[in-house]
Amino acid sequence: MYWLFATGHKTGTKLMDQFVNVSAGQSATFNEQVKLEDGVFSKCFGRNGSFMGLDDSRLLGASCLAAAQATANRVILFRGGVLEEQELETALHNWQAQRLSTDNLRIVNSVRDPLEVIKSAYFYHLRGAEPSQREVPSGIIGLLKRECDGKEHKPDDEVCAALHAHDAATTSYAQLLQRLPPRLGILAEAAYEVRTPRQRSVGDAAALAAGHPGVMTTLELADVFEDFDATFRRLLRFLSVPEADVGACLAAISSLDVSSIRSSDGRDQCLEEHASAADREQLALLSARLAPPWDALMSRAGWYDEYVEPIRALSPPECSDDHVADPAFDELSSELDRLLQASPWFDQNIAPLRREGGWAR
Repeated sequence: MYWLFATGHKTGTKLMDQFVNVSAGQSATFNEQVKLEDGVFSKCFGRNGSFMGLDDSRLLGASCLAAAQATANRVILFRGGVLEEQELETALHNWQAQRLSTDNLRIVNSVRDPLEVIKSAYFYHLRGAEPSQREVPSGIIGLLKRECDGKEHKPDDEVCAALHAHDAATTSYAQLLQRLPPRLGILAEAAYEVRTPRQRSVGDAAALAAGHPGVMTTLELADVFEDFDATFRRLLRFLSVPEADVGACLAAISSLDVSSIRSSDGRDQCLEEHASAADREQLALLSARLAPPWDALMSRAGWYDEYVEPIRALSPPECSDDHVADPAFDELSSELDRLLQASPWFDQNIAPLRREGGWAR
């Protein structure tokens, strides 16, 4: 049995990295130093020469499967987004050319509501969690400026004016988002997240899976957050894990369930264990400032240093996750959701994606 997992930005990449680590017999704690050559992942394919530097035409070909069998327990992980129809056709052609049965193949596309991807990415990029968001000169700011000068999916005029007012040669993308008022920052992030056809193709994933039952499925990140055990129980069964082993597999990946730190109750309990009484009191006061009325905060330049950084500075690392927005920002996130959905740009570019994927009617 071969497993192929395809994940995209903010759709569960870290989660599936960790799941694969456990499946391949590695530590459940994802180690950023684990590289492809260490045998956790297969060096099978890349997308148009990116990431792994190999051509897509090798996907599920003989050399790909040999690498997967030799180095990754027949597990193939790709972090470049959902597999599209043409890629799937190529992969299945390569597979069948080796006279293999699809009974021995399982493909999982990780998906998420594009609206949730944008909000999650906004909070993630605000922190400068990865080098690309901290680099100066900023390639991301340069890319967005080029989008402003184009025609298709062009960002809002006010956002473009704000982008052109910042020098990409001296400003990182994280600094840009921290300085822009949230009402503009969330629109800049939205423009970045749907900048390529691949990000705009997530709505096709469910239809693609429906056309290849038994071989392909989708993993919806919202389902993972809603009920981790039930969602992974379904996934493990799809992956043909013997029923007698499903319980042990769920126990092995239980530490990957981050739902506790996504809830206010879970965060409060964590703070009780890891923060002093004085810090908890100060965090409560700081968090209380992120509340209605929103008009002033949403239009406030430099809001991050004033409102967010003090919360992050006091929060114990045990009670935070770089990939998960803290519950303290839940109300702020809801207001950003409202502002984003009220914009004409959203109606033109995001709403159709949500309808295609079944996330909105």
